[in-house]
Amino acid sequence: MEKNIARALLTEPALKLLNEIDQVELSDELGLSSRLRKTHTPELVSACITQAKLRQKAEKKFGPFAKKMLFTKEGLEQATRLTVSAQRVPRFQKAGIESIVDLGCGIAGDAMAFASFGMNVTAVELDEVTAAFAQFNSSRLGVNVIHENAENVDIEKYPAFFADPARRKTTGNQQRVSKYDYSPSLDWLINEVAAKKPTAIKLGPADDYKQFGDEFDYEWISDSGELVELTLYSNQLRGNSIRQARLLSKGEVHVFGANSFISKKPDVRELGNYIYEPDASLIRSGLMGEYAIENGLGLMDEKIAYLTSDEELRSPWLRGFEILEVWPFDEKFIARELKARSIGILEIKKRGVDLIAEQFRKKLKLTGKGAASLIVTKRGDTRIALLGKPIH
Repeated sequence: MEKNIARALLTEPALKLLNEIDQVELSDELGLSSRLRKTHTPELVSACITQAKLRQKAEKKFGPFAKKMLFTKEGLEQATRLTVSAQRVPRFQKAGIESIVDLGCGIAGDAMAFASFGMNVTAVELDEVTAAFAQFNSSRLGVNVIHENAENVDIEKYPAFFADPARRKTTGNQQRVSKYDYSPSLDWLINEVAAKKPTAIKLGPADDYKQFGDEFDYEWISDSGELVELTLYSNQLRGNSIRQARLLSKGEVHVFGANSFISKKPDVRELGNYIYEPDASLIRSGLMGEYAIENGLGLMDEKIAYLTSDEELRSPWLRGFEILEVWPFDEKFIARELKARSIGILEIKKRGVDLIAEQFRKKLKLTGKGAASLIVTKRGDTRIALLGKPIH
């Protein structure tokens, strides 16, 4: 975003205009633009409409706060949901930490979460426009935003740190050489910051945590079934588990962990009456094995992340299905069987097989009013299809 447009957005007339845009009007962007251009410049109208659309999109992450915030497109994409950001606060509070620095704060979502719990927050952001928006977003919570390169911060001056390093291109069409090419750099965050002060570092959930060894606690967070992040906690912020999965679901928080860096493997057993899809945080953290063993579940195949048992188990960590039929993976056979059962509404899940669900659905030519789930997977080298009924 151009600096002059950003500056214009931070003026009282622009903010007033932005707040007057009805979200319903965005469905007719052309008509809205024509109306606003009668009294405002085209550049300002375009910027305000863009912001209104970003605010609408941001409601998923920021709820009602989004209506009073300013965003850059990249900042919103990388921003943490407030409900997720809040999960990190107790570790700092337990350690008696009252002040924290957010290194690379983006639009200040995490800084806002820390501040809302009464912490004294200083936020640092390299991009000038993003820093200005971050200050606007968080000033009412007392956050002080500094426009500076995070790696220039005097680490000794502050008691604790949080970092959500950027994972985006820096200029033009430049591509990241490695998925570990972050800004601020992971090398600096780990060896200069986390080695000296209580520090939490947010990474992508698919990043290889094993490269950092056992010097950290690791927590994977899943929000309503979506795996959203991996957070590293330094020695001063350690809890009871080296590896931990945290699940946010229906207003509740569930935690499962293990105080070991080595994952356990459950037994592989014959397909039981039920099949279970573990939450992604259990799978990615390597805790699926511990959870399966603790709850009497086994793997249906050693390479496939589906669990099975003869007994029904209801848990927020699992999506379960009662198995009604076990079929060979044969398109014509499956189509005939579904038609015979008048199944016209079909959820298709797959794991371990090369299958595009929507293309496969079209080939089945479903008719009828019945509903079911079809789980396509493998046992050994054999592809199978399981007709299932979800456990609610």
